[in-house]
Amino acid sequence: MLVTEVLKLAPSPEQGRALLATMRACNAAATRAAEIAFAHRTANKLVLQKLVYADLRQEFGLSAQMAVRSIAKACQAYKRDKTIKLVFRQLGAVAYDPRILTWKGPDSISLLTLSGRVVVPVLYRGRWLNSAGATLRGQADLVYRDGVFFLSVVVEVPDPPSGEEPREWLGVDLGIVNLATDSTGEPYSGKGGAGGAAA
Repeated sequence: MLVTEVLKLAPSPEQGRALLATMRACNAAATRAAEIAFAHRTANKLVLQKLVYADLRQEFGLSAQMAVRSIAKACQAYKRDKTIKLVFRQLGAVAYDPRILTWKGPDSISLLTLSGRVVVPVLYRGRWLNSAGATLRGQADLVYRDGVFFLSVVVEVPDPPSGEEPREWLGVDLGIVNLATDSTGEPYSGKGGAGGAAA
């Protein structure tokens, strides 16, 4: 099964400044690409790439893949609403794919910035990444919220075994007089106190 996991990052102050500068540049580039998409009435990524790729790299100092990801962001947003010229927030989420993001062991990650790669510690790996057989899927989104950097990733986790049967069951009857009554006969009215414990 696929689950979304949010990892907490701990960049140094210098790394944080590099990540913020990169986010601003990528979002400004996505806004420029969205302007061109709107002007040419196209959400086709290849068409838009021919129109803006070189300019985005030169004007915003983006790597090749960062320019491509900024164009893709503009195309996805333009497809959702073709009636407005989109403007992305300066510190909106930025997509990182495996070309510009690599794991350096279980507790650190390498992210490309405008000034080169930074290896950032991961403070919290979440619940699912620690599961046996868990693997990352696709791109990740770098998010900056309340002064903290996060990485939102999609993780593929093996499905739990389906052959095991539960040893015990508890049935619940939802009612009108009582909120619920379990299979042992215990009623739940939603009120506190004996005989009416909240479910």
